[in-house]
Amino acid sequence: MTGKTPSPDARVKPVTELAARLCRELEGEVLFDHASRGRYSTDASIYQVMPLGVVIPRSQEDLALALAIARDAGAPVLPRGAGTSQCGQTVGEALVIDTTRFLNQVIEFDAEARTAVVEPGIVLDHLNAWLKPHGLWFPVDVSTSAQCTVGGMTGNNSCGSRSIRYGNMVHNVLGVDALLADGGEASFSFVEELAEGSRARLIADKVKAIAAGVAPEIREHFPKVLRRVGGYNLDLFDCQNPKPYDPDGRINLAHLLVGSEGTLAVSRRITLRLSPLPEHKVLGVVNFPTFYQAMDFTQHIVKLDPTAVELVDRTMIDLSLENPAFRPVIEKALIGKPEAVLLVEFAGQDRDAQLAALRQLSELMCELGLPGSVVDMPEPAEQKALWNVRKAGLNIMMSMKGDGKPVSFIEDCAVPLEHLAEYTDKLTEVFHRHGTEAPGTPTPVSAPCMCARSSTCAATVPRRCARSPSRRRHWCASTRGPTPASTAMGYAAANGWPGSSGLRSTMPFAKSSGSSIRTTASTRARSSTPRRWTTTATFASPGITGRSR
Repeated sequence: MTGKTPSPDARVKPVTELAARLCRELEGEVLFDHASRGRYSTDASIYQVMPLGVVIPRSQEDLALALAIARDAGAPVLPRGAGTSQCGQTVGEALVIDTTRFLNQVIEFDAEARTAVVEPGIVLDHLNAWLKPHGLWFPVDVSTSAQCTVGGMTGNNSCGSRSIRYGNMVHNVLGVDALLADGGEASFSFVEELAEGSRARLIADKVKAIAAGVAPEIREHFPKVLRRVGGYNLDLFDCQNPKPYDPDGRINLAHLLVGSEGTLAVSRRITLRLSPLPEHKVLGVVNFPTFYQAMDFTQHIVKLDPTAVELVDRTMIDLSLENPAFRPVIEKALIGKPEAVLLVEFAGQDRDAQLAALRQLSELMCELGLPGSVVDMPEPAEQKALWNVRKAGLNIMMSMKGDGKPVSFIEDCAVPLEHLAEYTDKLTEVFHRHGTEAPGTPTPVSAPCMCARSSTCAATVPRRCARSPSRRRHWCASTRGPTPASTAMGYAAANGWPGSSGLRSTMPFAKSSGSSIRTTASTRARSSTPRRWTTTATFASPGITGRSR
């Protein structure tokens, strides 16, 4: 029987009835007990919202059936990866779909074309271990690579330390096979390859018309920075990113799903663009006497074309030195007692070229008035040890002694490099005004912007510095940088999205997509608590009538 997709505000059938049907018809695990729901009510953020229940599909058929049952019950669905989000994207009052247990395989691999088709639940480190014998890797290397899944990274539009060279997920996803809200399937890929009359082609034509209708706003309001990960990529037909979404300039409808956080479709298979493993890497650790200089000099360092630039501040340095496992590694990287260091990596196939770049880094620092400030690390073992400290950054921050503990309540943002020092100075003033500090986890740079990961501060800050997120958004918008970056858009950032990127550019998409869809920005911007957002969250296919069983 054909009909409209249930409204997101429709009354959810009793949870016991939903659970009973899922148990009867699925082969995978169905978890509705309090302990399991409690486990899935949190992620790496400060938010906690109890889900309706949890489904762990055993097969692709299970996944499709679970969505159909949820649709019939009028229950919102929340696809979930490893739960490493610091912004609350993976918690909600919905039926959580966890693909990490069973849907985690490499389906296809083409070494010559440098592509792989994977299921959404595969862990990034597992994928790269599988690819290593072939001399390839997937280069969106986020710090949670040991836990995070490719499906979660796709929904998040994750970035990683080396996005300055390789880009974000949107630059490395070639296609997505997905399930839509009405149970239909669609393969999202290059528009010219979509068959006329196919589901994906109809969606592409509709989205193109929507984007054309708000083209002036997209050009005006979409920030021209690499690490823009909030909202929908409505600029896929007129790219506003400094790095083209596709190196050949082709239009790929899959890029609409990247960063949509499960609100448009649920991924079944994801086609990835792979990169050759660099044969040689060198690392230069630049020591700065002041935090301001580290921020200010970054704009000059990126001109040397490094593969990665990461900031580590004094708080992180001190905490690492207190850890016996990390102390010997950190001591080798320090000259005196710097207030901050920048990890600058060069990588490629020619070792001599990388060593020359390392010498250029030292020469640049001499020209900028900091001679003898660079510690050279040309050997792989010492580089790996230092990057391992970086990956442990969040755990190291949580080891802070005393009553004040880091709380991740300000979400990552991207700031143009020429404004970075001013931005961090103003934010630091706010924290000092309220009697606290803003120690940061390692912070990556992506030309022409830096992802300012000032997301950890004393535990009393959420009460005492309630206005600091809004002030942070104001400064970020004034420098033409987007609020959401790296960790995508969570509950806090959504409230400032209209001011930083132009909410009107996303609203036509929401209005034309049927009553059951809300954009990530527009839904969260109206919310006062996470619970209110999750009761309205769902997903739908753009502009197409659904079908109920």
